[in-house]
Amino acid sequence: MMQGWIKLHRKISENIIWSDPNYLKLFMYCLFKASHKEHDQLVGNQMIKLEVGQFVTGRKILSEELNSGVKPEKKLSEKSWSRYLKNLERWQMLTIKVTNKYSIVTVVNYGVYQNSESEIDHQSDQQLTNNCPTSDQQLTTNKNVKNVKNEKNNKNVYSEAFEIFYKLYPRKIGKKQAFKNWNTRLKEKVNPDDLITACRNYAKECERNETEQKFIKHLSTFISNSKAYEDYIVEQEYEARKEDGSSNASTKRSNAEPPKKNPTLKSITGGKTGWLAKDRKKA
Repeated sequence: MMQGWIKLHRKISENIIWSDPNYLKLFMYCLFKASHKEHDQLVGNQMIKLEVGQFVTGRKILSEELNSGVKPEKKLSEKSWSRYLKNLERWQMLTIKVTNKYSIVTVVNYGVYQNSESEIDHQSDQQLTNNCPTSDQQLTTNKNVKNVKNEKNNKNVYSEAFEIFYKLYPRKIGKKQAFKNWNTRLKEKVNPDDLITACRNYAKECERNETEQKFIKHLSTFISNSKAYEDYIVEQEYEARKEDGSSNASTKRSNAEPPKKNPTLKSITGGKTGWLAKDRKKA
């Protein structure tokens, strides 16, 4: 049984996981399970040394504990929870060391946000702020005004999920317009994971067919209102194209079950690296 408590920074509300209850639940679970101090743990017949922020898990136990108490129709499969966990790793919120018997999960920057020293540092900073002279307070005010202006100018700061999408796409042109189309698709409740999967599949097809750059769709076109990406969302469709050729792909797609969509995820804003948010660069 879990005991004690954890600290939770307000910036988590700016994180990509905030708008998806399953991702949020999974990350909270990782924080609960992570060790707050170094210790040895017996797994089977093997003694494992766990560092701060680490815990041992596996697909079965992960699924059982996360589905505990959940209505049957809302439970997720082992495969789904495993995919969610790998996405948290891809977003650099944690790392996963896999063995043939178990996995060791490490929450990135766990010690930074959970140990008592962070609280002491925060209190010290607060005390210094309260004791600063009037001139320093004026400088702080001016700096805050400047920050507000910077926030207004940061409309084109790209989300982390979009950056992953952009990096995978085989023809990098029209990034600004593509990001606008990306946000439009998200407003239509399209899952970012589906867009990334479609991008990956399209890139594989272009590589397999040795498609020249000039014949590859513009990035903004791929996720425009024409929704060309829909032909590449399901992994099985791409495999069907490889085996049967593109002429049979449409037939297979008509019989395919539409992909399951999760709630839209928010973009990540600036901040510390780690599980709260990665440092972002201005576009």
